[in-house]
Amino acid sequence: MQKLLVDRDPIAGDSPVEPFVAEIAAAGGDVVMAGHFEFLQRTGSKLLCGDEAANAIGFKPGNGTVFCLEGEGDSWTVVHGLRQEHMGG
Repeated sequence: MQKLLVDRDPIAGDSPVEPFVAEIAAAGGDVVMAGHFEFLQRTGSKLLCGDEAANAIGFKPGNGTVFCLEGEGDSWTVVHGLRQEHMGG
Protein backbone atom coordinates (compact mmCIF):
# COMPACT_ATOMS: atom_id res chain seq x y z
CA MET A 1 0.00 0.00 0.00
CA GLN A 2 1.30 3.43 -0.91
CA LYS A 3 0.48 6.57 1.01
CA LEU A 4 1.32 10.13 0.06
CA LEU A 5 2.52 12.29 2.92
CA VAL A 6 2.23 15.99 2.26
CA ASP A 7 3.44 18.47 4.82
CA ARG A 8 0.87 21.20 5.24
CA ASP A 9 3.29 23.59 6.95
CA PRO A 10 6.53 24.88 5.47
CA ILE A 11 9.59 23.01 6.73
CA ALA A 12 12.59 25.16 7.53
CA GLY A 13 16.04 23.93 8.45
CA ASP A 14 15.28 24.47 12.14
CA SER A 15 11.74 22.99 12.13
CA PRO A 16 11.07 20.33 14.80
CA VAL A 17 11.63 16.78 13.49
CA GLU A 18 9.29 14.97 15.90
CA PRO A 19 6.08 15.55 13.85
CA PHE A 20 7.74 14.12 10.73
CA VAL A 21 9.22 11.17 12.63
CA ALA A 22 5.68 10.45 13.90
CA GLU A 23 4.35 10.59 10.32
CA ILE A 24 7.04 8.15 9.20
CA ALA A 25 6.04 5.74 11.97
CA ALA A 26 2.35 6.04 11.08
CA ALA A 27 2.91 5.64 7.32
CA GLY A 28 3.39 1.88 7.51
CA GLY A 29 5.51 1.79 4.35
CA ASP A 30 8.07 3.58 2.25
CA VAL A 31 8.46 7.34 2.58
CA VAL A 32 10.41 9.66 0.28
CA MET A 33 11.23 13.17 1.40
CA ALA A 34 13.02 16.11 -0.16
CA GLY A 35 13.78 19.29 1.71
CA HIS A 36 16.28 21.42 3.54
CA PHE A 37 19.45 19.47 4.23
CA GLU A 38 19.54 20.71 7.84
CA PHE A 39 16.09 19.26 8.52
CA LEU A 40 16.84 16.00 6.69
CA GLN A 41 20.16 15.59 8.51
CA ARG A 42 18.50 16.09 11.90
CA THR A 43 15.63 13.75 11.00
CA GLY A 44 18.05 11.04 9.85
CA SER A 45 20.10 11.43 13.02
CA LYS A 46 16.95 11.18 15.16
CA LEU A 47 15.95 7.94 13.42
CA LEU A 48 19.43 6.41 13.43
CA CYS A 49 20.58 7.16 16.96
CA GLY A 50 17.76 8.94 18.76
CA ASP A 51 19.61 12.27 18.85
CA GLU A 52 18.88 14.80 16.13
CA ALA A 53 22.08 16.73 16.99
CA ALA A 54 24.34 13.70 16.43
CA ASN A 55 25.06 14.41 12.72
CA ALA A 56 24.78 10.69 11.97
CA ILE A 57 24.54 11.38 8.23
CA GLY A 58 26.27 14.10 6.23
CA PHE A 59 24.49 15.98 3.50
CA LYS A 60 26.49 18.24 1.22
CA PRO A 61 24.31 21.27 0.49
CA GLY A 62 23.87 22.30 -3.12
CA ASN A 63 25.28 19.09 -4.57
CA GLY A 64 22.42 16.61 -4.50
CA THR A 65 22.72 14.03 -1.73
CA VAL A 66 20.56 10.94 -1.30
CA PHE A 67 20.34 8.61 1.69
CA CYS A 68 18.22 5.48 1.95
CA LEU A 69 17.32 4.49 5.51
CA GLU A 70 15.40 1.36 6.44
CA GLY A 71 13.84 0.43 9.73
CA GLU A 72 11.07 1.08 12.16
CA GLY A 73 10.66 2.19 15.75
CA ASP A 74 14.10 2.56 17.32
CA SER A 75 15.93 0.34 14.84
CA TRP A 76 17.11 2.17 11.71
CA THR A 77 20.14 1.74 9.45
CA VAL A 78 21.62 3.47 6.40
CA VAL A 79 21.20 1.17 3.40
CA HIS A 80 23.11 3.46 1.02
CA GLY A 81 24.10 7.04 0.44
CA LEU A 82 25.14 8.90 -2.70
CA ARG A 83 26.58 12.36 -3.27
CA GLN A 84 26.87 14.04 -6.64
CA GLU A 85 30.67 13.88 -6.57
CA HIS A 86 30.45 10.07 -6.35
CA MET A 87 28.83 9.91 -9.79
CA GLY A 88 30.98 9.74 -12.88
CA GLY A 89 30.85 12.39 -15.52
